[in-house]
Amino acid sequence: MRPGGPFTVVVCDGGFCGEHGRSVVEGLRDCVRGHPHAMLVSAGCLLGRAGCHAFAAGRGNGALVMVQPCTIERRPVGPALWAGPVADDADLADLLRWLDGGDLRAALLPARLRFRAAVAAN
Repeated sequence: MRPGGPFTVVVCDGGFCGEHGRSVVEGLRDCVRGHPHAMLVSAGCLLGRAGCHAFAAGRGNGALVMVQPCTIERRPVGPALWAGPVADDADLADLLRWLDGGDLRAALLPARLRFRAAVAAN
C-alpha cells in the first residue's frame, strides 16, 4: 500500500492537450491502480475554449492535470490541485513521484508543473 489518502486525477485529453493527454492517462494507470481509493478520469477540455487557447499559448505543448484529494466516499478534501503542462517523460515521472509520495501539496510539485490560472477580475 502506498502512502497518502484517496484522490481523483483528471487528465485533459481535449483541445490542445489531445494526444499528450492520452499518453499521460496511459502513464498514470499503474500509479493510480497502486493507490487504494484513487481514481483516474480523462475528460475533454478542462479550461473551456478561451482558457485552453491561453494555456496553449502561454505554456506550450502538454496536458493539463487536476488532482482532487478526497475521502473514500469521493467527497473533496481541500482545493483541487492543478499540474501542467505534462509534456514529456520527465514531467510524467515527476508527477508520478508526487502522487506516489502521498503528500499532495502543490509546493511539492516541481515549479515547472505548478499550474496557476490567471483570472481577471472585473
